[in-house]
Amino acid sequence: RRPLYNHNGESLCFNCNDYGHFAIHCPEPQKRKRCEKCQRVGHAVANCRFNTKETFPKTHCLESKEIVGARNEKYFQEAL
Repeated sequence: RRPLYNHNGESLCFNCNDYGHFAIHCPEPQKRKRCEKCQRVGHAVANCRFNTKETFPKTHCLESKEIVGARNEKYFQEAL
């Protein structure tokens, strides 16, 4: 893996893997496609988390009280 900056302080481009510019300003064509909805790299529109109203993944709620710390039994986590 190459360092993020070279000895001259130039940044590493994550697109072409060369120093002197950021990937957003890379003169080479983008090697990884961007999502057309959010413009982020790494997924397609069908898998975009911005397709739903919820932008964060659902969390699991506890169904009953559980002891959080093994040593301090007086601390409990309430179920939602």
